Amino acid sequence: MTRERALIRAMAQVETVSNSLHTTSWVWGGLMVDIYQGHFLREHHDIDYLTRDLYKLSKPLKELYQNLGWQVQHVANGDLMLTRERIEVHLGNVTFSEEACWTHNGELGSIYFPVVWINGQPKEFLNLAIHVVEPELQFVLLTDPKLLNPKWVPREKDIAARIFLRALLEAKKVRLADLRNLVHN
Repeated sequence: MTRERALIRAMAQVETVSNSLHTTSWVWGGLMVDIYQGHFLREHHDIDYLTRDLYKLSKPLKELYQNLGWQVQHVANGDLMLTRERIEVHLGNVTFSEEACWTHNGELGSIYFPVVWINGQPKEFLNLAIHVVEPELQFVLLTDPKLLNPKWVPREKDIAARIFLRALLEAKKVRLADLRNLVHN
């Protein structure tokens, strides 16, 4: 199986498993830009997700993924790491109230952002309906990566993604200068 087919299979399974537990998982990170462009732009080794109420659903999620042949590991911060076919899937916890709260570092670190930055409607990607974060969230994370990791050094692929997202958001008439103010710890 090619890497792209393995990624598509993994995304389909995440959608199915999430739906079966009445939750949603949204792609963020490198693959997010590919989904918005409608095709693979580069090789990916992992898929990053935000999963609604991951911490509450950890046990049934683990069982369902193991039944599908995934190796499942609890990460120190409470997230889940799935591994199969040389693909890693990282599920992170997000909860909703007035804002979305992403517990990216367990009890030690969270970021809050507008709930509308997590799209309720999936995007079509290679004949598959995939839930994906809105460009606003990904842009802020690429513009200020220290929100997640104080040691982060932007890579060439991060810079290219930021350029694409800037153009996409400008076309939507989004005031880029205001976005960072909508995110806080």
